[in-house]
Amino acid sequence: MDWTRQGAAVVSSIELTTGPRGKVVLVGPRENPKGAVIVIAGAGGVVDTRPVSAHLDYLPAAVVAEVLCMQERVFGASGLPPVHFS
Repeated sequence: MDWTRQGAAVVSSIELTTGPRGKVVLVGPRENPKGAVIVIAGAGGVVDTRPVSAHLDYLPAAVVAEVLCMQERVFGASGLPPVHFS
């Protein structure tokens, strides 16, 4: 995944196993239920925003692990090395 910082958020493109593409947006720690969300543009410009946990059945395990690790690196206090964005 290619992560970029956008203001206070960290963002990457994502594709669900069912086909839709969108963005995963990290805005807070794992303890925050809305700290990681997936945003998918729907028909007619409708935007569907749901927590990552609502999409777990539609994401490969490696993607879920990377999202959680990045969320912890950016917003957590576990001692994982910080991220340096270019």
